[in-house]
Amino acid sequence: MFIDTHAHFEMCLEEKKATEEDMLSSLKENNVTYAVQISTEVKTFDWSYKFSKRNKNIFFTIGIHPSS
Repeated sequence: MFIDTHAHFEMCLEEKKATEEDMLSSLKENNVTYAVQISTEVKTFDWSYKFSKRNKNIFFTIGIHPSS
C-alpha cells in the first residue's frame, strides 16, 4: 500500500493532461491506496473538498501558500 501525501490533481485537470477518471485509475494501477489533494489557492478549495467527498480514498488540505 502506498500513500501519495502531496498531490495537485486540479493542476492535471487544468492542464488537460488527465481526467478525474484517469487520475484515479492511475492511482489504482500503481498501488496507491490513498492520496492527499493539496489546495493552496482559494479558487481550488471547493473543488478539492468535493473531489475528496466523491472519492473515499482522497483526503484534502487547504491553506494559503506564502507566495500567494
